[in-house]
Amino acid sequence: MDSHKWKDEGPSVKKKRDEFMTEIRQHKRVEEFMRSRQILKPDDPNTDGKITSVDNPEMAHLREFVNENLKKTFSNEDFSWLAENIKSEDIFKQHLGVIGLRKILARKTNTPIQDVIDINLVPRLLYFMERDDQPHLQLEAAWALTNVCSGSTFQTKSIIDKGGIKSFVRLLKNRPLNISEQAIWALGNISAEGSSQRDVILEEGALDSVVEILLANIDNKKLWSHGRWALSNMCRGRPAPRFEYVFKSFPIFIDALQTEENPEVLGDCIWALTYFSEAKERIPFIIEAGTIPKLVNHLRKPQLSILIPALRVIGNILLGSQEQCEYVLENGILPYYDELIKHPNKAIQREICWSISNLVTSQKVIEELIQFPDIIKTLMKILESEAIDLRQEVLWTFRNIFKNGSINAIDQVVNGDFFEIIKSILQEGHHDHKCIALEAIYYLLETTRRFGRIGTVYDVLESVGIVKVLEDLQGNPSMNIYAKAVTIIENFYNTEEESIF
Repeated sequence: MDSHKWKDEGPSVKKKRDEFMTEIRQHKRVEEFMRSRQILKPDDPNTDGKITSVDNPEMAHLREFVNENLKKTFSNEDFSWLAENIKSEDIFKQHLGVIGLRKILARKTNTPIQDVIDINLVPRLLYFMERDDQPHLQLEAAWALTNVCSGSTFQTKSIIDKGGIKSFVRLLKNRPLNISEQAIWALGNISAEGSSQRDVILEEGALDSVVEILLANIDNKKLWSHGRWALSNMCRGRPAPRFEYVFKSFPIFIDALQTEENPEVLGDCIWALTYFSEAKERIPFIIEAGTIPKLVNHLRKPQLSILIPALRVIGNILLGSQEQCEYVLENGILPYYDELIKHPNKAIQREICWSISNLVTSQKVIEELIQFPDIIKTLMKILESEAIDLRQEVLWTFRNIFKNGSINAIDQVVNGDFFEIIKSILQEGHHDHKCIALEAIYYLLETTRRFGRIGTVYDVLESVGIVKVLEDLQGNPSMNIYAKAVTIIENFYNTEEESIF
């Protein structure tokens, strides 16, 4: 094992990391949908005040009729007659029906989403979205269907299966801004349903259209927050979207690091950057954009929705080259790690431990790390704990320190308690933990032998009983554990043999 870089965490660890990210985003999605129901405020001239979107002078009566109904309240008891109005061929009744339906679908609880699907109103609303000659009807229909998308995956699928994605993408082009904004919300919601829906949206060119709308309305902060949220959903998920579909959104997310005032939307943008940073060939692109110092600055924020993805992006950068790791170090990351590794939230600790394990790639970096003794002390406490996923990353850290560090670094991090913990892991620990612990012992012996200090380590390993444990592990049913134990014995306690490490 020549390097820890891009180490194989195993499918279970990778799956847990991805599931955790998904869990965080799904938890927020409920709030996102509630926000989507309220994107236009009561004082907006396009909702409950006087509308300006019915421009035909001959439609003055309709304009007055619509404005009066925008002021009314509706309840679920009105659903049946509202549906009949929607099915009518009368333009006045159509407006009344869709306005009332939109209002009851915007309620926080007990919304009749399934009723809309059951009586087949979705195709009718999609038809209204095609009515370029009736922009307010178009807006209300799009808004109502956006709220249907706030239901279950099955309910959202009822819109997708009837061509809803193409209908919403169409509204992004050459339509009044309030209609395009509603389409952005809907497509953001649908993108969150999964990679297959996301890919259809991207293939239709929606992301490029959203970026164009934002750049054409540079001073509209509300629109930019909504757009960034939608773009972040279009960039997330596994498998990751094709880079040529999403690269135009990258500057939007970078700009958000400095200008976005809504912490939840800022968090969405940083989550999107985590996907950009997962491919190592994109790391130079991310660094050149000045991302790292901006992310480090956000580590002062208290919100987990910002801290967790910011740490993830930085951790992904640390999987790059030695020069890229040192660049992160130069931007002052260690003082933040020193503080955040003691954070009460386990997810924060997980990100820190994972990042540190990828950071310790050279003597230079390791010498910087040991200037923060509290980090080492906290890592030792985690190693003693029952937190299995955290323990694995800490084991990687010590393994890499022993492999890449100096004798001074080893003196700083190793003590009697460390060997007792390692012995316990070798005897009773998880299979993967045993493998990493064996590698740590191998590199500890190899490095101390190189510096003429192996005798001391021999004595400690013998006195705490680790040598006996190594001998016992030669009978372990796992070929991986067996081979590593044999290599240590043969390289350091018997004859010189070729290392498997």
